[in-house]
Amino acid sequence: MSSHLPPRNQKGSARPALDQAAKPIIETLENRVLLSGSGAWTGFDAVAHGSHHHKTAAVEQSALRAGYPRNSPTDIMPAGIIRGAGNAPIGIHLSQIRHLYGLDQLDPAFNPNFPLYTNLGEFSRIVVVGAPTVEINDNPPIRVGNLNKWSAGEGVPGGAVIEDFAQDITTNTDPLDNGSVETTMALEWAHGMAPFADLFAEYINSNNGVIAPSDLLIGIQAAIDTLRNPVAGPINSEPAGGVVVLPFASVTELGALQQQFDALMQSAATQNITFVVASGDVGGAVATPGASPYVTTIGGTVFRVDAAGNRLNEAAWLGSGGGQSTIEPLPAYQQGIRLNGKRRRTLTGGRATPDLSLVARTNGTGMDVYYDPTPNNSDPAPWLTFEGTSVGAAIFAGAVADANELR
Repeated sequence: MSSHLPPRNQKGSARPALDQAAKPIIETLENRVLLSGSGAWTGFDAVAHGSHHHKTAAVEQSALRAGYPRNSPTDIMPAGIIRGAGNAPIGIHLSQIRHLYGLDQLDPAFNPNFPLYTNLGEFSRIVVVGAPTVEINDNPPIRVGNLNKWSAGEGVPGGAVIEDFAQDITTNTDPLDNGSVETTMALEWAHGMAPFADLFAEYINSNNGVIAPSDLLIGIQAAIDTLRNPVAGPINSEPAGGVVVLPFASVTELGALQQQFDALMQSAATQNITFVVASGDVGGAVATPGASPYVTTIGGTVFRVDAAGNRLNEAAWLGSGGGQSTIEPLPAYQQGIRLNGKRRRTLTGGRATPDLSLVARTNGTGMDVYYDPTPNNSDPAPWLTFEGTSVGAAIFAGAVADANELR
């Protein structure tokens, strides 16, 4: 299968060819992730858990059945599942994921052709668009504390989150921390994959973690504004561009609203910006903004690894969102793709999602997330485990930042 992993936009064009400098890391990913032509992988899970005062293990419900307070059928929901809580890391470790996808083999000791390459995202930038908690409104350093404690637990350097409120969030409500945990997960795992990258958070309004498309558009615009200009440094400058992580997905394709996302993400201001989007956890559903041809949409796999991160087995997750768009035409970079199955055929029809799939489902284990929203760090069980397509989106965003270091 020919490559269709897009490292970044160029002059608003859809999915440019890979440049040569980033080929080692992209080829490593291509050899180990599950590339999808049709994305017809399907189930639905989303966040549903108790407040941080009484988290319980393995709480998992369908967001549709659990009655997420969606004000509109176009609202966009977190694409993740919280599965447990404890006082120490209890899930899949960062080092296991880096080994699973071969990124540890790109470290300087294995890469003599690039002796200055850290494989940690140096001189790169990542922006996570998401919802804060009510507590965060009053005390922004809590988020940074979560990041550094997660980093210590996972064995990577800590860092800072450069926080920005893309809009007035005084109407934000998140009593169960649905949106906040999602954003925290994305910040932690993107940072873990690229701990030397500058990490930004663009906070937008949510209703129990559910985001209106108009608010998400505001957050994306703020992320573009953050990345569109280079940043001067004492020795090296950070070039314009970077990675935007969107760990949210609608439960269906949003028609005219999809066109608004397209217009924003193909504008000239998005040159050298990669948009990484979760495909959502609604089985068989094509989501917005993931249907856009100007984003890389991440689906999910079911996987098992040993303690070192060696793959025991991995397959497409039936809970992953995906399918073919009824709005977006088949883009040039997907034309000619041959589909596997009982009858091999060439992909036709609309834009197919997801573009590739990474870890989403671990048969009950989940990925490590540290989340303590209390001002005095008093939560007795701050370590959670987390699953869903948004995890893969955060991981892939960090890997793209690592590739950007080579450019």
